[in-house]
Amino acid sequence: MQQLKSTIRTLVCIFMLSSIIISNVPAVSFASDQTATSQIQVFDIKQEKIVLQVENNKRFQKYANKIIKKMDTLAPQLQISTDCTHIIKLPLLEPREIKLKDQVIVAHELFIFNCENEEPLVLVFSEQRKPFLFQCDTNAKKLMKMIEKAA
Repeated sequence: MQQLKSTIRTLVCIFMLSSIIISNVPAVSFASDQTATSQIQVFDIKQEKIVLQVENNKRFQKYANKIIKKMDTLAPQLQISTDCTHIIKLPLLEPREIKLKDQVIVAHELFIFNCENEEPLVLVFSEQRKPFLFQCDTNAKKLMKMIEKAA
């Protein structure tokens, strides 16, 4: 579990640092500064940089709602697969609740791991910045195509 947290933290730190460098904006909190965090970003893990950035809209928010409805199981993995090629940062324009058996997580962003040979994983942070990694039966490749089309 500790290795998973370390891997996730590393990937998210790389993603956020690249975001800050490319967009030339000050560091952004996970909370509600919507003007700075409203863009959807695709981070290429191998290139270690943001390769796509598009404006968020109702269509993406509708897709995010579909993903959230399917998020009910935490992932058993101890680390992210090496098959994962991209991380999609999908900001939520309004915080959403994700309900687990014993708790409710309020999410402001979804980090969707697009993997070649495995189901996507979705990372969310609680308001206390505690990471939660979910298994999710969603089509990350379809989301990537939506983003590419919007670019």
